[in-house]
Amino acid sequence: DCLVIIQYAFPEAVEAFQKAKVNLHALTTFPEVLEEIEAGTKYSKEDIMRMAGWLKEPWGWTKQHQ
Repeated sequence: DCLVIIQYAFPEAVEAFQKAKVNLHALTTFPEVLEEIEAGTKYSKEDIMRMAGWLKEPWGWTKQHQ
């Protein structure tokens, strides 16, 4: 078993945990955190779109923003 604060829900990570037969327990997921951010007023729409873009394609996003 593995306890994490935030699970990013990347498909390759989910698959790796399943393959290793490790049960992953998360207090929350990054998509849930992003939903809360969207409901608030602290971040601009641009910031939210940037975070959502990273979540959707983290490796490609990182290459584009180095």
